[in-house]
Amino acid sequence: MLSVESSAGVPVDVLGRLVRQARLLAADAETAGAGLRTTVSAKRSRRLGGEVLWVAGAGAVGGDSDAACGPASGAGPDGLVGLRLDRVHAALTDGVLDGALHPVALAGCQVGPPARPCPPEALLHAVVPAAHVAVTQPDAAMALCAAADGARIAHACFGEAAAWIPYEATGAALARELGMAAAEAKVRMALLARRGLVTWGETEQACHEATVAATRRARDFVAAAAVGPRCGGPTLAPLGMRERARLLACLLPAMRRAFGEQRPKVLELDSSPEVLAFVCARDAPTLAQMGAVCSPQVVHTQRAPLWIDADLRCDDAGDLAERVVRGARRHRAQMRWESAAFGGGDDATRTDPDARVVLIAGLGLVSVGATRTEARRARLAFRHAIATIGAAAALDRYVAPSAAECAAVERALRAA
Repeated sequence: MLSVESSAGVPVDVLGRLVRQARLLAADAETAGAGLRTTVSAKRSRRLGGEVLWVAGAGAVGGDSDAACGPASGAGPDGLVGLRLDRVHAALTDGVLDGALHPVALAGCQVGPPARPCPPEALLHAVVPAAHVAVTQPDAAMALCAAADGARIAHACFGEAAAWIPYEATGAALARELGMAAAEAKVRMALLARRGLVTWGETEQACHEATVAATRRARDFVAAAAVGPRCGGPTLAPLGMRERARLLACLLPAMRRAFGEQRPKVLELDSSPEVLAFVCARDAPTLAQMGAVCSPQVVHTQRAPLWIDADLRCDDAGDLAERVVRGARRHRAQMRWESAAFGGGDDATRTDPDARVVLIAGLGLVSVGATRTEARRARLAFRHAIATIGAAAALDRYVAPSAAECAAVERALRAA
């Protein structure tokens, strides 16, 4: 372990472990989720007085984690963001953060010059009275968070150990409600409706173990409670591998042209059993187009995918290609409208309106990105979303975040 101290008076090895913890949770198939993002934090006292909240974020692509907070001058080792806790709490108490874009509003709380906005989840880390905090979106936990009667289901799963924070609480109000709930002695974690799981501990190991334990308990609960066919059961029979490959060989070039009007795009195909079961299910068109599982997912997949109906008994590649072109045009117009209505300012012109996830009934999922990494992120994010949507619908009724909430979180995440 290094004994050198950082400019903020915190040992470098302590901050290095924080980054590693974020990457471990992000790379774990169980604790990762549709948001493909994990944030962890540690509260440390500085040599010169005052307590600092250090927040590290990580995302996972194909099992390889990458720092979500990249290196930045003044942001601390490995791109960590440090916030003066006394200033954060004062801003919450004084109402400075009410209605504000938190990554920007918290710039005055950063240690050293604010080289970049802090993660949008920083307020959640700040209000929990524990040394270490993790915010994640595991599939099974998100199934509880995305259920219409999530409060009852969460209590059935975790009892009084988990606090339920309703979706109506947003921004600074959400942070205050989480802080009050976490202060209760019997509460050891929190489920934020349509947002994610918050766990904590007095050591980094205790926090990590709490996250893993909560994820596994939710997984076991969903497996036992969500019985019966997912998403209404199968209504289509998928094509055989050879027929599917022949059809896609003709369809994919047309899709590349349809989604590459602004710039060339990379496509990734996913026809795994889980994806095929979803695109062949009766309720999949309605469930998929209801929207993202959690707001951070929209950075990778947009708020909703493009669904293409198909009757594989009589549709040929030309029919599907024409349907994709019409759907791409319709989806592009819808995304532009949502960006203009909820994005604000110049977001409508900066955001690529082309679909990032295309679901073709009976065939599979095609993700779209300007780079291979973007296409892979979109594919993985929606793979997680499929698992969550199916489980939430089997437990109760799936409920997605609103377009306005997704737009606000997307702006904050892109700013960070």
